[in-house]
Amino acid sequence: MEKFQLFKNAYTLCGKQPDKYISNNFKKFIDKSLPQKFLDNPIRKAMLTGYFLRCAENIVKQWSIKEPDQNIKNILNVNENDAEKIEKLANYLDNHDKIGLPEKISDYFLIPQEDIQQVFEEYAENFIMHTISKQKITKDKTEIFYEVAYRNIAFGYLYKLSEEFVRK
Repeated sequence: MEKFQLFKNAYTLCGKQPDKYISNNFKKFIDKSLPQKFLDNPIRKAMLTGYFLRCAENIVKQWSIKEPDQNIKNILNVNENDAEKIEKLANYLDNHDKIGLPEKISDYFLIPQEDIQQVFEEYAENFIMHTISKQKITKDKTEIFYEVAYRNIAFGYLYKLSEEFVRK
């Protein structure tokens, strides 16, 4: 699939040049949430995976980001600094009861929804399976790790999306 290869190349570019693609707000947020001493922490890597997925989507985008809905506008209009707004937006967008990307962001995809869902799921599954084998996570902890990793990959994606709303 040619589209998928384009996306993989864009994802690789984001990961190889993190200083170019990771915002200072995200660096501060992830360092606060998962300090530097946990650089090898799989949850930190999960969040970065999601962030880089949105980064790659921006590189291969076919559409521009749509106008935010009223709930997002309300958060954007609060008198707070950008970092606080981004975190509030990411938490609002992350407030859903399924694993993966929430339905409420479907209007904000930059490529067709089927494509981003497929890419998201494939990268999440690959990350999780690789981490389980590398970290030697036991079977009794696999299910919880799966859910925590998936949620953090989604949160990384939502954080990057939230940054885009604040910058708009």
